[in-house]
Amino acid sequence: MKRMLLSLLLALTGAGAINAATMSDGHTLTALWKEYDEASKADLPKKEASILEQIKKEAQAKRLPVDFWDAATKYVYAVQRRDWKQRDAL
Repeated sequence: MKRMLLSLLLALTGAGAINAATMSDGHTLTALWKEYDEASKADLPKKEASILEQIKKEAQAKRLPVDFWDAATKYVYAVQRRDWKQRDAL
């Protein structure tokens, strides 16, 4: 019983350490996502799109699928907000 409790405690501690390195939503590129959040709160779609493009490039280079997927989907939304005519091209 002690061995099982110890194993469970170690597993939970390890999961906490892993989660501390990423944001709660699974993002690893936390500095860039903070910049995106600030631009989003300030309602700056051009800046949002450029930051998201940067996140996509870094995520692709570092093979971070969660960051890439979220940045790609939010990029489409940011560009559409700026210019709705680009919807079909995106």
